[in-house]
Amino acid sequence: MRLMVEKVFAYILREKGEQKQLLAFAHKDFQDISLQVLGGALEV
Repeated sequence: MRLMVEKVFAYILREKGEQKQLLAFAHKDFQDISLQVLGGALEV
């Protein structure tokens, strides 16, 4: 039997003046990891 897991991600933007900014996260304990956007599993 195969288990299907729903995955989601989000690009959250805001406008500040004429600029658009993307919400991203930097991991404080692992600074060598690149920026990440929100994402994860979805429980339905």
